[in-house]
Formats: sequence, structure tokens, C-alpha cells
Amino acid sequence: MHSRNPYIKPPDFLSLSDSFPPLKPFVSISTAGKYVIDFKNPQAQRALTQALLKKDFGLTLDIPEDRLCPPVPNRLNYILWIQEILVTFPTATSGSAPKIHGLDIGTGATAIYPLLGCSLPGNQNWTFIGTEIDPVSCSYATLNVSNNNLTSRIEIYPIITKSISTESSAVQDDDILAPLLNDPTSRFDFTMCNPPFYGSTAEIEHSAGAKEGPPSGACTGAETEMITPGGEESFVLKMIHESTRENVRTRCRWFTSMLGKLGSVGTVVAEFRKLEIDNYIIAQFIQGETRRWAVGWSFGVDRLPDSLARPSGQSLASFLPLPTTLRHTIAMLPSEAKTTLSQVLTSMDTSPVDHQSTAAMVPIPDSVEMNEKGSADAAAPNSSQLVCRISPMAVSQATTSVGVTLEAQWIKGDSRTMFEGFWSHICRKLKDKERHRNFK
Repeated sequence: MHSRNPYIKPPDFLSLSDSFPPLKPFVSISTAGKYVIDFKNPQAQRALTQALLKKDFGLTLDIPEDRLCPPVPNRLNYILWIQEILVTFPTATSGSAPKIHGLDIGTGATAIYPLLGCSLPGNQNWTFIGTEIDPVSCSYATLNVSNNNLTSRIEIYPIITKSISTESSAVQDDDILAPLLNDPTSRFDFTMCNPPFYGSTAEIEHSAGAKEGPPSGACTGAETEMITPGGEESFVLKMIHESTRENVRTRCRWFTSMLGKLGSVGTVVAEFRKLEIDNYIIAQFIQGETRRWAVGWSFGVDRLPDSLARPSGQSLASFLPLPTTLRHTIAMLPSEAKTTLSQVLTSMDTSPVDHQSTAAMVPIPDSVEMNEKGSADAAAPNSSQLVCRISPMAVSQATTSVGVTLEAQWIKGDSRTMFEGFWSHICRKLKDKERHRNFK
């Protein structure tokens, strides 16, 4: 669960039902003497979702009985992750908070992501377009947006579908990124999506049969919410290919999607690598026994920190993007390391923009590029700029030496070769100075 998710601590169901009386009939006392809710009861699930949204976000929600009931903690994880991505690189606006425009693909009957996104503290300048192919869900989503007085910030965008619904699958051949593809002037800061998991009803039945014991919760989703040809993997792969179009890739800062299966993460990452999309990120959300994953990718130059892009865990190790943080330890005192680093950077004719005691922002001008040996060469015309932050990360003391670890954080740039070449050159120069000092 996201570290800022308030539901890390489970809700007090008794207190919650006091504030939202429709929840009271579904609260009981367990054999352990705790107040609990039966999550296998669809009515209880809907009442709990409505209670949490009302109490914690001031939102009123009408949830149809035959559509998915979104678990609030799970959905909030995704929104908080998106928020963290955008805060890392805020848009440039003068005199006011940055305006953020999001695209929610398949917003559903509840429009839960746009409603949550617009209700979080600090998100008063967020706006959304929420697409939806199901007319029933469209109607409910429009009603929920209106009932919460957010029509000026959330637009429900019906997709005129070419889909053919059958008993075994929902056949779709529609543009996933329709608002971007249909309006060449549209721009978004992010997209988000919680795609259907399954490729057919048979796959749903097989998945249910493979689980040990009874299901832990009720599922009330409609076919369009649960099934898409090829399942979530095919859906997200199609989205990736749509995002690579020249008239699309530059009009959204970050494309993202949730995934419900670990195997889908591997398939999606394999496609990133095949298409040479190296600026991608992964997140993992754990809520009780439920695990969900999110992937994001960008064609821009902003490079997110490893804390946002590379979750821990052996199961994800082979899927992770290369780190944006590199480290090097030298046998110097911190003050000496800082002075030496400053001398090295000056000798490279870089343009430091921050000389604080703990960090140095280092943009490499267009006229300088690191070759394979780490030497400065004249760059090709229109080559991209590299920006990284170098800072003393930690001081370690041993019995015979004192060392400082320098950390290089890649901030901007579209060439990993340039970043690694630059850092290799810095480390080599530092090593030379360290060796020269020891010979004196």
C-alpha cells in the first residue's frame, strides 16, 4: 500500500457506520470480538465504499448493482502514485499552482479515479477526461460527477464503440487513447487505466477454479469491465503502440496503467524493451492478500528516482528499468570530496546551477557529450541536454580509512549512454586525484 494511503490502518467499522448509517446493517462482531464487514456481500461492499468516500473525501456515489464496486484503498494507491510522479517534475506555470490534466481510460460507472483525483488535498487544479464504452456506465458516471458538483473539472467522454458482445468475450476494435487521437490539440499530464483482466468468460471461470478456498470478496462487474480480447496484456500493448505515434507521444507526459497479474508486467516490459522505450517505471501495491502492479512510460526527458520506478522484491527484479541513481565511494573526507568534485566539474566546462553544500545540479550543454571513454567531445547538432544531481550520500568510517559515497541522480536527458559516460568520467577523475594525493 502507498505510504501516504490513510487506509494502511484499517477503518474502524463501528465508528464509520455511526457517521454513515446505511453501513450499520452490515457491521457485525467477529468471534475475536472485533467489528467486521462481510466482504462477500455485494451490498456491504457498496455501503463501505460509499461510507469511506463520504467520510474521507466528501463524495457521494451512486453504484449500480450490476457494475464493479471500486475498493477505495486500492484505487487511492494508484492516484497517490500518479500524484507523486507529477510532484517530482511539476509543470512550469507562473503565479499559480500548475494545472494538471488527466485521462482516465475506462472510467466506469463510478468515475472513481477522476472523483478521487479532484478531491485530494492540493489537487484543486486537476481536471479529467474519463472515457467509457458502456452506455449504462456512462450515464452513472455523468450522474456521479454532477452530484459532486465537478462537471467543470471532469468530462465523461463516451466512446462510440465498434464492439460486438458475445457470451464468451467482448470483442473491441476501438482506439484506447481516443481523446488524444481525435483531437490533435489535446494535451495531458498523465493517462491512467484499470483494464479488464480477462480475455473470456472461460478464463474467469478457470481463474476462480484455480483459487484455493472460497473467494474473499464479491464481484459484480459487467462483461465490458471484466473482459477484453487477449485480456489486460493485449489491451495495454495496444495502448503502448497507440502512444508511440508521432502525433501522440509528445502530447502526454506519462502514460500509465494498472495490471492485475504479475505475468502481464513481464509481457509489457518485454514490449518496452522491444520498442526501445527505456523511460519506464513500475510500482507494486499490496493490500492484504491482494497485489496489483502499475506501469508507466514516457517519451519525455524527465527521469524519475528509483524510489518511484524500481520497487523492491525478487519477483520484479528482471522487469525493472535500469537505475537512475549511481554511486561511487572515494577515500576522502566530505569537505575534501566536495572540493575535488567542484574542481572536476569546472575542468569539464559544465554549467553548475546549484552549489549547495549537499548537492550540485549539473547540466551538460548541447556542445558537450561524453564519448565511450568518458572524454568530452563536440556533440552532434540538436543533441539533448543531460542534467543530474551529484551529492555526498553518506560517510562511512573504517578502522584505517574514511570514505564518502557520492551519488549521481539522473534528472533529465534522453541518452543513458551520455549519463553513464558522464558519471564514469567523473569517477575516473576522482580516482586519479585520490591516487595523486596518496603519492604525495
